[in-house]
Amino acid sequence: MSATGTIYDELADINSWVNFTPGEVQYARFSTNLIFTAMKITDLYYSLCIARANLHFLDNNDFGDYAKDEQSIKFIKSMHIQNSLIFYNIAVDYSWQVLWLYYMTDLNTYPPTSKLYEKAIEGCNYEELMLGLTLERDFKMRDNIVKPFFQKNAAYSKIRPMYNYLKHRGTYHFDGLGLNRKEMMLKLVRNGQPVDLPVVYRKEMDIELTKSLLLQFDRDFVEYMFYLIDVLMPKDFTTITIPFNEMLTALINKY
Repeated sequence: MSATGTIYDELADINSWVNFTPGEVQYARFSTNLIFTAMKITDLYYSLCIARANLHFLDNNDFGDYAKDEQSIKFIKSMHIQNSLIFYNIAVDYSWQVLWLYYMTDLNTYPPTSKLYEKAIEGCNYEELMLGLTLERDFKMRDNIVKPFFQKNAAYSKIRPMYNYLKHRGTYHFDGLGLNRKEMMLKLVRNGQPVDLPVVYRKEMDIELTKSLLLQFDRDFVEYMFYLIDVLMPKDFTTITIPFNEMLTALINKY
């Protein structure tokens, strides 16, 4: 990244994904499972936007009234890097739901509603998705597309445990924000040898290293999602024009 550039100069443009937000034309032309899949693609888009924005904010040198002293700036940056980590991993969860919803063709006997949408994504996780793809006998999707990314991508294999630690185990320590000693200042002497007394400490997070890792994950994940979206979604899904009578008839028949 150049001295005057931003992280957005390094990352692929994903703004086209917002065009998958379903409108009346999509509700008239496409099945319920595709409407839900498209909704989840836009959920994923907004999650990535938040993750990227938090990385972008890290490059600020002047936070104004937001944070003026050195300690406050360190805290704000620690907040932004953790927010970015969280939202990148939320995007991962949404990517599983994209596939989960796409394959739920039994939804197509019902009109798309918020209640049905929220019910449909219940129970979705990576393991259940793998089982679902197996039952659908879509081994190409399972073994050639999904598994290679989530089982072999180096950046993902690092950021997911970091996220799980933050979600389930505890907070991270950042240099300059409090103490994080690994043993007591007091030592015992046994058999003439000093013995360290361990204390509970937090894992440490390096902001710049984590930022580099998240940027690499972004590049890899976005490439994966562009391919996945191209495979799943009809090429004309984002078309916004349709004869009015055709749209009205389709909506009456669906609802």
